[in-house]
Amino acid sequence: MIRAMIGCLLMAAVSPAVIVVSPRAEQTALDHLESLGVLLPVAVTSQYIAAPVSGYLVDLLGYRSDVLTVFRVGVADDAEGNPGEVFVTISYSGDGTWSPAQDTSPEELLAYEFLLEDREEFMALALGPHPMLTMTPPSGTILTPDGPVTAVEMLAGLDRADVVFVGEQHDDPLAHQWELFIWTAMGGFGFPNRVLALEMIETDVQPLLDQLLSGEIDGEAFLAGSRPWSNYEQDYMPLVDYAGEHTIPVIAANVPRSFASMVAMGGYAALAGSEFEGIAIDSSNASYHTRFLETMEAVGGEMHAMPVDPENLYRAQLLKDAVMANSIAGRRCVFVCGRFHSDYHSGIPDQLPTETTISTVSVLRADEPVDFTLADFLIVP
Repeated sequence: MIRAMIGCLLMAAVSPAVIVVSPRAEQTALDHLESLGVLLPVAVTSQYIAAPVSGYLVDLLGYRSDVLTVFRVGVADDAEGNPGEVFVTISYSGDGTWSPAQDTSPEELLAYEFLLEDREEFMALALGPHPMLTMTPPSGTILTPDGPVTAVEMLAGLDRADVVFVGEQHDDPLAHQWELFIWTAMGGFGFPNRVLALEMIETDVQPLLDQLLSGEIDGEAFLAGSRPWSNYEQDYMPLVDYAGEHTIPVIAANVPRSFASMVAMGGYAALAGSEFEGIAIDSSNASYHTRFLETMEAVGGEMHAMPVDPENLYRAQLLKDAVMANSIAGRRCVFVCGRFHSDYHSGIPDQLPTETTISTVSVLRADEPVDFTLADFLIVP
């Protein structure tokens, strides 16, 4: 059938294309490329043609075998003008590979040429950056239980989830490099609903953060009123700056530290009368509880000298997790947090609605053993 449709092009010229936005045709084309194993497909533009096969030509970018490729997918419309069957797929890769191949029969090549009047412009798309991958990946190897994967493969896997957790150890430079890479790759063109969430900024700072992002205040004013972490300017400000430059919201996710401190000293009763009184907290994850107490014990004398009940420290941890989960309710986001809040799919994930899909990344230090139960993707130096 497809060959017959293409053959029709030999008998009639394509009517002039009209640039349109057709979300349904674009989604049909995206689904088609994903069925072919194309990674990170994103629609660039769509245009309507009236003859010889009425429908839409959708141009898309994606990765095939880690090579940036531009695709033109033809989606026929039905009698009511709704996008229907895919009738043609043309592609050109950055390595010079065409599909159909250049040794295809002259008749078919001629047919495809009718759909590529802007051939040079089409080819040029494959030589530019993919809108979801705008920089060279940092050093390190990405591991999964099925073996190493490329940055493109990891990003494609991450983008299937509602919430992407990037877990760091706060003083690890490699972790900060990877979270910036992942955020800039996933927070741009084609993914307008993917926002940034940060453990490092507390919920009561959200109005000030919004003012910063809108340009109402400058960075100096934000720092003066936001209680920034000591490494904020070096490690987290680039994430916020990128969001501001691209008009993407940033969620100040964490509970104000004063409330966490009160719970650590007096349990949940300390929240009485506050905005966090009665917040839903899931405490059913026994392994998370055990790991937390073991971590506190490993800290040693410093913790033993503190006049606090370890169980209240754990309650403060759960409060942080619950507030951070509430902060991103219903949002597709990249969430940068300390690894303990997302490793083993525990912590913040425990507090999210069960229908929320998540994917996790953990950046390990050089001396850490590889444990594939930690996260969906492990990045090792």
